[in-house]
Amino acid sequence: MELENWAVEKQKEMWEFWNENESVRKAFPLGFEMTTSPIPEDPKIIILGRNPGSGEEPPHSHMKRFSKPDEPNFGFPEKHDYLPGNASYSVATAIRNFIFKGNEDMLNKTIETNRNFLRTNGRSEHENGLKKLTDDLREEYRDLCVEIIKGFIDKGDPDIVVSFTGHKDNHTYPVKEMKKLYGYNLDIEHQYIIERKSNNKNGIIQTTEHRITHARMDSMDFLGLTPHLNNPDIPSPVRDLITSLMQERILNS
Repeated sequence: MELENWAVEKQKEMWEFWNENESVRKAFPLGFEMTTSPIPEDPKIIILGRNPGSGEEPPHSHMKRFSKPDEPNFGFPEKHDYLPGNASYSVATAIRNFIFKGNEDMLNKTIETNRNFLRTNGRSEHENGLKKLTDDLREEYRDLCVEIIKGFIDKGDPDIVVSFTGHKDNHTYPVKEMKKLYGYNLDIEHQYIIERKSNNKNGIIQTTEHRITHARMDSMDFLGLTPHLNNPDIPSPVRDLITSLMQERILNS
């Protein structure tokens, strides 16, 4: 329970940051979410997304748990969004059908989280919301997010960290981000790149580069996936490669 108890205290801090700052509440009315999973004591895998989306109806019902005046509950979800039979949004479906295909039981040992915890309808809305905050509040928020993610990784000591990045990020971004934000040194072992050409809405041919970066991060395996799995046009070779790489890593973990 040590990891979960630590996470509960961090969830309280995140609640205080959101609840006690009116400008934060106005810029991010949907609140925040630290994980979409329970906190296993010995996580095997940590999945890092960008930030929580607007979610299914209601988009932020879990926030009500934090605000109960007599008995606030800062615990975590009792079930994993990504497990079969649970959440049906696109990312959850893709993760169970591709990343964990054939290894769905490993999701019970996974922490599902994000780099940033304030909930919005997308990455750009999150960045625009931050622009409405003072420099001090932005710094406090980013420091808290970094501290929590480092805590999950350092205290949880998983075998695998899976990171989603955007298609506009360059090929070194997943590795540089882990160094710049969290201070981890990564050694790239393989990088797989698959280009997909398609016509945009104006009929202009555009190229989307799908990348899978496999690296060693101290004693852990690191997989950086670009673009995010919520992209509806991920070609089947990319999905097959993600599945085979994860199966290989899971078997060796």
